[in-house]
Amino acid sequence: MQENSSPMPPQDKRYYSGEAVHAGDVVRFNGVPTIVVFVNDNREYQPGFSAEEWAHLGSGFMLQVENGALVFLEEADEDLDFVCRA
Repeated sequence: MQENSSPMPPQDKRYYSGEAVHAGDVVRFNGVPTIVVFVNDNREYQPGFSAEEWAHLGSGFMLQVENGALVFLEEADEDLDFVCRA
């Protein structure tokens, strides 16, 4: 039996509600309005964010809170609520 040595494609990051996480999504993080500015797994980056700058973080996605603070998450949790897709 031959083993398949090709790597598995990355799984989409998903919110608890089931929607896939995409750059540009409007979310609430701990109740605070926030935007997803990139998702490393699907190589989606908002203007001003690039793979070259952020790929070293590995699997996950970056949020930008309305005050400009950045928060990197490897997975969505119960503190992150999908609001709408931009």
